Amino acid sequence: MTFTPAFWVAIGFGVVGLVAAVLVLCLSVYFLRHQDDTLTRLRRISKRLEQGESETEVGTQRIGDINASIRAHFERGRKG
Repeated sequence: MTFTPAFWVAIGFGVVGLVAAVLVLCLSVYFLRHQDDTLTRLRRISKRLEQGESETEVGTQRIGDINASIRAHFERGRKG
C-alpha cells in the first residue's frame, strides 16, 4: 500500500495541530497559575498610586522588584 503526498500532508497538519494544542494548554495552565500573583501586584500598585505616589516612583520600585527577583532566581540556580 502506497501513501500519497496528500496523506503525508494530512499527517503533518495533524501533528502540528496536536503540538499547537499541547502548547496552548501548557501556556493556559501557566498563566492561570500565575494570575493571582499578577492581580495582587496590580492591586498593590493601584493602592500606591491612589495614596499619591507618582507613577515614576511606583515604576522605579517595580523595576527594582523585578531585578531582585531575577537575581534571586539565578542565585538559586547557581546553588542548586
